Amino acid sequence: MIVMRIAVLSDSHGALANISRALEIAHPIDLICFAGDGCRDIERWLSEDSCDECGGDYGQGCMSGGSNGWGRERDDSRSHARSRSRIMTEIVLGNCDFAGDYPLEVVFPAGGMRILMTHGHYYNVKSGYQRLVYRAEELQADAVIFGHTHIPEYTQLNGIWLINPGSIS
Repeated sequence: MIVMRIAVLSDSHGALANISRALEIAHPIDLICFAGDGCRDIERWLSEDSCDECGGDYGQGCMSGGSNGWGRERDDSRSHARSRSRIMTEIVLGNCDFAGDYPLEVVFPAGGMRILMTHGHYYNVKSGYQRLVYRAEELQADAVIFGHTHIPEYTQLNGIWLINPGSIS
């Protein structure tokens, strides 16, 4: 197993100061996973420092999310280190994110695991996790990071870890 420090955040809803505080406490971080509803907040936090590779121009070539919509997958060789101590970043859109060039879900490797990240609203997570677990099984994911409920959750169903950081707002 590969050891990584991963910051999992979701549902900031404008609370940029809370993001800053949480990430300062968690420092050093290898990967930030933002599960939607506040994509502009995490963008602002990331842009407070410049990216060595693009000089601070966080355009299509530098944004982690891309515009591929559902089912985008990434391997380590295509991930892009950006901003603040070159922290790797994965971001997905939530139901309250009305702008942003990010997918609704993403599958990526981290810490020797295959992780599915989505906001959760398309999987009706407020009523249960079965649809989310089915999707994870379909994509052969070891873990799912999601938000939407604003309630922290860390549990395992059918051998798949379900991780919801709750709302940081």
